[in-house]
Amino acid sequence: MALIKDREFNQSISLFGLIMLGVGATIGAGIFILLGEATAITGPSVILAFLINFVIAIVIAFHYAEMASLSPIDGGGYSFIEEAFGNSAYFIGWLVWLGNIAYASFCAIAFAIYASVWTGLPIIPLAVATLISFALINLTGVKSVVNVEKALTLALLILFIIFIGWGAPKVDLSNFTDIFPNGAMALLPATSLVFLCFIGFETITTISAEVKKPRTNIPKALILTVIISGLVYVLFAYVFVGVVDYSSIVHPDTALLQFFKTDLMKDLMIIASLLATLSSLNIGLMAASRNAYALARDGFLPKIFSKVSSRDSPYFAIGVSSIIACALLLTGQIKQIASVSDFSYMIVVSMVCLSVVALRKKMSGIKRFFKVPLYPYTSFFGVIIPLLLIPFLDNSALLIGAAWIVIGLFFYVVWHSQVFKHLLGKPKKS
Repeated sequence: MALIKDREFNQSISLFGLIMLGVGATIGAGIFILLGEATAITGPSVILAFLINFVIAIVIAFHYAEMASLSPIDGGGYSFIEEAFGNSAYFIGWLVWLGNIAYASFCAIAFAIYASVWTGLPIIPLAVATLISFALINLTGVKSVVNVEKALTLALLILFIIFIGWGAPKVDLSNFTDIFPNGAMALLPATSLVFLCFIGFETITTISAEVKKPRTNIPKALILTVIISGLVYVLFAYVFVGVVDYSSIVHPDTALLQFFKTDLMKDLMIIASLLATLSSLNIGLMAASRNAYALARDGFLPKIFSKVSSRDSPYFAIGVSSIIACALLLTGQIKQIASVSDFSYMIVVSMVCLSVVALRKKMSGIKRFFKVPLYPYTSFFGVIIPLLLIPFLDNSALLIGAAWIVIGLFFYVVWHSQVFKHLLGKPKKS
């Protein structure tokens, strides 16, 4: 099986820029919205939910790292799965696209929720305006996206260090007396929900073809991103639960504002939330457009999705992804939108892990600059555990995911039809 050939992009992204991109995409809207939601579900054991997801994320990052070191091309998880399974990977690519679109939509609403605390502006119109603004930034090219991301991420990390340092001395250990107030089983839906907080690291691989020394820098960036993000999450969850009694949470989506007793610290939290949600939105749109580009590159979407501007920006893919993201956020159901993204990614990351197993057999003679440690046990873990979390997601998210797959099936049939073959290209031979 030959490796997929991608368009020649300008390799302009350094290791530092890639880490900032990954951390900015990972430490994003999820922690500001979902920490309160998950704490309301499971209580102090929300810390365990983050620890479990940290372990899952590092295992999955190992698999993305091996695939990226083998074949550094744009498209991320979908392109990796296509390497292993050929055209049958189409539906995974379709789900990756949904996952990133839903993530961008989630981030836009999260930004608007916190911004409305300051401005009083209506949430949905503000979310739409923000999403459109960052779609325009994406049109200027990936270099602009990375430069914006560096500034946002560095500021965000400094603020989290301030929050953790401020909260640690104020932790009340009595808040941890009963870590399972709603029963141990409540940990499962909470763990499924906060899965979204860790998925941003995958974004690194969606721009593999635009990275300097991708076979070595991408694995390093993936692993460092998960470690940095995991430490921030666990420490912040600990001080949040230690300071805020879970039973006092009234508005889960803005529960983090209960963390502070002074207006200054609340204002800093709002600033951090705005930086994080904008950072994640920036990356979510970029990843969604690259997924659509990869699908079109391989003939699964109309060729226009693979058209790029002089700035290496897939302009049509950005536009369509933004329109679908706007349609999702118009529902105003932020928890359900988060679960839609979770649903997509849980299937995708499981398949990426399975792809490593397949390619270890099919392409055993090709040099890999990184190999998954403790293989094949870590691969079995990465394949199975994310799938086991799916039944604990919101039911409406499962319905939206199923509907998206049906729409994808329609496009797949159209792709094979003679009528549209001149628009969609011929099926590839794997």
